[in-house]
Amino acid sequence: MSRWAHLLGVTLGRLALVWARTWRLRLQVAALDEAMAEGPVVVALMHGELLPAGLLARGRSMLPMVSQSRDGEIIAGALTVFGFPLVRGGSSRGGAEALLRAEEGLRDGLSPVLAVDGPRGPAGVPKPGAVRLAVASRRPIVVVRVAASRAWRARSWDRLMVPWPFTTLRVWAIRLDPPQTGPWDDGLAALTQALNQGPPEDVLP
Repeated sequence: MSRWAHLLGVTLGRLALVWARTWRLRLQVAALDEAMAEGPVVVALMHGELLPAGLLARGRSMLPMVSQSRDGEIIAGALTVFGFPLVRGGSSRGGAEALLRAEEGLRDGLSPVLAVDGPRGPAGVPKPGAVRLAVASRRPIVVVRVAASRAWRARSWDRLMVPWPFTTLRVWAIRLDPPQTGPWDDGLAALTQALNQGPPEDVLP
């Protein structure tokens, strides 16, 4: 099944490359641009938004972390089309090794990208990996959200999103800074709140 899942991801990725030329974008990502100007960051996404977010992030120095699940195989196939290097692993399989590789990526100037509510959800409920990375590196977490006016959605738990052609995409970013020393006791709560926060008014239709 993983081979077919990968081929499905490649197909979706190629379609998205074509369709993206027709998308209308409403962006509020200054928080991401400003944080990355200071150095690599930990990028936190919703699992179901990885495909359009990955496509929009092309050209940035990012290192997506993709789970070893079937859904992860689909997303990995698409991100390969987009030209990203990948780290495979998540909270259920390969997580410790993936976090080590993400830390190495941060030291090399790459920004790890985590679908923080994967690999099995619930949607919008993050695992602690992004907070651990931010504390270990003392680098910000930047939450990036994507909403589409029209999109195909899978029947999986994450409702994987594939925006239709000529749709409007709203993209916004929220920066979270860990303390410069010591633990980040409310980091997971802050990440949960940011993930579930709606778009700012200036990206609304």
